[in-house]
Amino acid sequence: KKELEFTESGYEIEKYLSKTRITTGNWLFNGGLGRYTKFATIPILSAQASKDRRTIAIKIIVINPFNIELLQKYIDFRVSVEKNKKKKKWTQSEVQSEILATIITAFHYKKVNQFLDISVNVKDFFTLSRMDISDTVAIITREDPAIPSIIVNKNSHMYMHYSEEFQQVLRQSKNVDYTFSSIEIPSKDEIRTCITALYPEQIFSEELLKKVYNKFKEPKSPF
Repeated sequence: KKELEFTESGYEIEKYLSKTRITTGNWLFNGGLGRYTKFATIPILSAQASKDRRTIAIKIIVINPFNIELLQKYIDFRVSVEKNKKKKKWTQSEVQSEILATIITAFHYKKVNQFLDISVNVKDFFTLSRMDISDTVAIITREDPAIPSIIVNKNSHMYMHYSEEFQQVLRQSKNVDYTFSSIEIPSKDEIRTCITALYPEQIFSEELLKKVYNKFKEPKSPF
């Protein structure tokens, strides 16, 4: 049995993600901003859980949105690998808003769908690889979608390796949690209250809040 497969580019991973989302009971994500996680993974798993009337556990790890030194290192990396100058401009507020919108999305769906068991952790470091792990496959991608992805099948040594690596990162990260009072789409004021509850010592601008709200309401796929 083939343990590993390689895609020609990261753009091809959707077919692997969509196939494994149908049957999995668990989903682990460890990455940077979680753009695809809020755009597709959480909403689709939520719909699947409701359809099947079964619980799906989702664990998400993203980088700390208020570790400014870390964000700058992340920005420097993204700029260094950017091949098209017309693409996204990486700024502190851009990165912060993407991460915070991912966190808000997770909390919103946790409130909306009782079939979802969602937890969110933030870490104070980042790596070049991202991992999405289901019950049957581990999908390892890079920030640059032009780089091939690794598809690791269950019952292989590499699947166990990546699963344990996720647990190690989880142990080194900090859990954040918040419960919205309503299943309705959170307003900007409710999102402000959430961010303030999570990071009471941080001061953030109305411009950042607006970005978070917009990215939460209209997330975009990175692929």
